[in-house]
Amino acid sequence: PLTIRKPCGLVQSPTLRQLFALMMPTPRACCSSCASLNWNARLALIVSPINMVGVGLTESTMAAFAFLITRSNFLVGLSSTVSGLALLLVAPCAGCLADRVGRQAVLRLASALAVLSAAWVFVWLLYFQPHTSDRTCYALLLGSQFLGGLRRGIQQPAFDAIFGDSVASGRRSQIYSWLSSLRKLGLACGPATAAAIFFARGDSWTEPELVAVLLAGAAVRLVPAALLWLFRDERSLGQERGVEAPPRRL
Repeated sequence: PLTIRKPCGLVQSPTLRQLFALMMPTPRACCSSCASLNWNARLALIVSPINMVGVGLTESTMAAFAFLITRSNFLVGLSSTVSGLALLLVAPCAGCLADRVGRQAVLRLASALAVLSAAWVFVWLLYFQPHTSDRTCYALLLGSQFLGGLRRGIQQPAFDAIFGDSVASGRRSQIYSWLSSLRKLGLACGPATAAAIFFARGDSWTEPELVAVLLAGAAVRLVPAALLWLFRDERSLGQERGVEAPPRRL
């Protein structure tokens, strides 16, 4: 059974109130705990939800746009497959590269690819899409999906590694649960923002509305791309990350 050791050495079983306090800390305790985090860990908790907002804005909308210009379920599936294949092929190499040259350098490479991917979307939708055939537009869509998968495959191993290196092992479960919750919050906010854009533009599933959502998603992804430059290898905990965090007092 779970026990709590008092300073005098006596062992006492925790009450229900004490267990609830452990599982549901007060807002002040959360703020204090977040303020004590390593620089890279705090930055990761900011970058992840913003990045997921961009993902939530673009993923389903990209599939809908692909179907609108091709009217083919196979080509819609192919557009999603291109992104996944790019991620699968590059992620193992990106992990090895992060160990060799440092997480910071790989994250900056991912940032450059994110900017290139966003620029690709802007040029495709604002310049080529109104003046080219659906076949050319679909080819540009595949290029956008490939760049997006490439960027995720390069970013994710280094991002997860520098985050893990910046959290003490005794607090890792708590902080990782925060990261997971913030990612899910971003994924929920992305489709909600897309729904708001559709509603504001007449609540219709047409090409101009889809283009507006895709442009918004590309713009949002520029924010985490800029923040990736703030990660620093020297601000990781290094060998200290294996030190247990002090137990919380009730």
